[in-house]
Amino acid sequence: MKPSMYSAVCAWSMPQKKWFLAISCGRPGRHRFTHMKQRRAEKIAYLNHLCDGLGMDTITTGNFCAFAIEAFRLGRTDHAIAYGDAEGIAEPIRMIADRKGIKKIMAKTAGTDCIRFFISLALSSMLLAGICAAGTNNYDRTFTPAYLMKTRDWSDPSEIKRTWEAAIVCVPDGDSGVYETTMSEIETGKIPAGKKFPTVIYLHGCAGVWIGTYERIDFLARSGFAVIAPVSFARENYPMSCDTRNHKGGLYRGTLTMRQYDAGHAIVSAKTLTWVDPDNVFLMGLSQGGITAATFHSDDPRASVRARVVEGWTCHAGWDEYEGINAPADEPVLTLVAEKDPWFQNPWSKGNCKCFLNQKNGSQSIVYTSEILGRSHELMHDPEVRDTVLHFMRAFIRN
Repeated sequence: MKPSMYSAVCAWSMPQKKWFLAISCGRPGRHRFTHMKQRRAEKIAYLNHLCDGLGMDTITTGNFCAFAIEAFRLGRTDHAIAYGDAEGIAEPIRMIADRKGIKKIMAKTAGTDCIRFFISLALSSMLLAGICAAGTNNYDRTFTPAYLMKTRDWSDPSEIKRTWEAAIVCVPDGDSGVYETTMSEIETGKIPAGKKFPTVIYLHGCAGVWIGTYERIDFLARSGFAVIAPVSFARENYPMSCDTRNHKGGLYRGTLTMRQYDAGHAIVSAKTLTWVDPDNVFLMGLSQGGITAATFHSDDPRASVRARVVEGWTCHAGWDEYEGINAPADEPVLTLVAEKDPWFQNPWSKGNCKCFLNQKNGSQSIVYTSEILGRSHELMHDPEVRDTVLHFMRAFIRN
């Protein structure tokens, strides 16, 4: 295992055994630096300047902060800290320097082998790993106040179109690599001619696009699937729907309906593309994206999918439209959730999807109970989980 080389720039991904650059959300290849915006550069400069002023090594500090973020996400600490939140990250940096609070022990471990453990636990997440393309996540988006939202905004064709045009696209390039772009910038000449790929419509979580989004997309593309990830944050009118620092969701009830419209449009539109196999389109999502994948329903036969994968959702909710599975009998569903998922420990949200699944069509509910995965919200960083997902989808590819 190698330590990270430049904490504000790159990170070593244990499951994928390769480097990812934080400033470009983990995008591999020559496009790693092409999506850096001024606002993100300012955040990077701010945190590096803070470390310099305190006489702290940015490599070690970045690793410690990543560990603290993962510890909070796993419910191991009540100190709220999140990816992409520059001010939130600045606080523990100062605490490390002063050896105060929850960082006291961490500050004493600098220079020991514990750093290696912190890197592996943080996976590919680094100091600013949550800062992705401008406006696509909770920390880089100006949200529409909920009271200004109107129900007609949910199904507005122009809004839905924006999510499709901003969609992240990743396609195997035929040379053991991938071609990554957006739907609005795609160059069909870079996609292998005459090839139709089984395709995953991937739905991001409530906080938008983060490094984990790109990791999942890249993994699927390198496994032979084309991936199209509509970006619901590209809507002009879009309210904040969750608070990731406090594991609080449901801030705007109508978000699920918007996400379902975006998903349906993406499925139908994808099937018109020359490089998409229309008989093998899958629907997959994480967290709120998983809720959308689970509850999506359409009377349009063009919006059918081959199977669905739901990561980080229990199928239990206080609102009826959020609960259960809406997949028809011919669409198997794989659901993945941790027994102690920190987001779903309330009486109305705790549990798993087993009771909602069709037990006769190959659907599966997997609940993880191990020390680490059993407390995680995101699961697909784990190699065994990834193998489970691939095996499930490949089993239902129609030749």
